[in-house]
Amino acid sequence: MGIPFRHTSYRCPDCGRAADEYGVHAVTCLRSGAIGRGHTLLRDTLGTLLLQAGIPAVWEPRLPPGSATSTEQGRRPGDLLFPWSGKALAMDCTLITTVRQSAQGSQGPLMDQAAATKLKENATLCQAAGRQCLSFVGNIFGALHSTAREFLACFTARKASSLGEQPPAVHQMGKMV
Repeated sequence: MGIPFRHTSYRCPDCGRAADEYGVHAVTCLRSGAIGRGHTLLRDTLGTLLLQAGIPAVWEPRLPPGSATSTEQGRRPGDLLFPWSGKALAMDCTLITTVRQSAQGSQGPLMDQAAATKLKENATLCQAAGRQCLSFVGNIFGALHSTAREFLACFTARKASSLGEQPPAVHQMGKMV
């Protein structure tokens, strides 16, 4: 709302950073804010949906031995790993907020920026490990990036067809099929 409500000497108990008087840190803190909790909820919800649909999913998968340099070996390019279209798909779940965008004055659509950044960070590692890579980006208010919406539409259509139901008419997926 743009109204100062917190004393500026307050420090976040989870990350130790000084909190701002407008409460932006309370939303954007990756450890205890809405973004951190929301990311975990998004990842776990998607993973549970996959499991309930009979698709085996692995949470926070590591790279296979020999697929990355020693400095990259500890990285996890994706929050979920599951079979998709004959390959393993590493899905990186990202939650953003326009509160941070407003506070930093960044330009351009924030979800597009987040999706491109995550894809760039993970694509090389996923390719070396023989995995496909997908950035599943949403914001804390429920909006989804176009790739996330496309994935969900394709997932829904596949599940519907496996149940013998008519897939939704929106199922015109290019690369997701």
